[in-house]
Amino acid sequence: MIKKSLFFRAFGALFATALLVQVLAETKWKLPPEETKFKAAPGSQIASASCILCHSADYISTQPPLDRAGWTVIVQKMREKYGAPIPTNNVETIVNYLATNYGKSR
Repeated sequence: MIKKSLFFRAFGALFATALLVQVLAETKWKLPPEETKFKAAPGSQIASASCILCHSADYISTQPPLDRAGWTVIVQKMREKYGAPIPTNNVETIVNYLATNYGKSR
C-alpha cells in the first residue's frame, strides 16, 4: 500500500514537471524595449557597444558618480571578473566617457 502511494506521488510529480517544461518551452518571452540611452558624447558609441551587451544603460545612470579612478576600477572589473569583451585599446575611451558623463565632475 505504501509503495503504491509513493509510486503515484512520484509519477504525479514527474507528470507535473513534464507539463511545466512543455508549457515553458512553448512560451514566447519578450523583454520590454530598452528606453534608457547613453548620453550623447564622444565615446558614447564605444561605451554603449561594450556595456549594453551585459546590462542596460539605466544600470550605469543609477550608479553613484565615480571619479576617473573609480570608473577605471569598474571597467577593469567588468573585463577581468565578468568577462566583458572590451578590447584593451577601448578601455581608456570608455573610462573617459564614463568619468566625463557619469562621474563626480558632472
